[in-house]
Amino acid sequence: MKTTWIIIGAAGDLAQRKIIPAFAAGAAGNDYRLIAVDRYSPEARSTDAIEWIIGDATTPDVYHTLARMVAPADRVFIYCATTPSIYCAIFCHARDAGLINKRLAKRSIIFEKPYGVDYASAEKLMHSVAESLDPQQVL
Repeated sequence: MKTTWIIIGAAGDLAQRKIIPAFAAGAAGNDYRLIAVDRYSPEARSTDAIEWIIGDATTPDVYHTLARMVAPADRVFIYCATTPSIYCAIFCHARDAGLINKRLAKRSIIFEKPYGVDYASAEKLMHSVAESLDPQQVL
């Protein structure tokens, strides 16, 4: 079983300065696959070991592509390195594409703080996530 890390918003500052360099330095060990998703590919890519998907993270097509790329038995982490305003879209599209749900216990989603842009958006996200995932799948 392979571990797949999916970084949504991978061309952004957080991913380029912190997350992707941590992978390059061996923070996840050696047996992993890294898939980067963003609207564009950064000019200077950190490593050739990254599979890039160029697309809008707020549209379902990206998540259907991702679902076809990972094996059903794979351990998958979806890291949301984006603005909190699109967390709900990311989660809902990933869920609807079959990329993450309660039956897939070896799959998790990671939300970078803050959790929503205000109380209402945080509550909406928490409600959507609680309906579809077990608490240990949300990091």
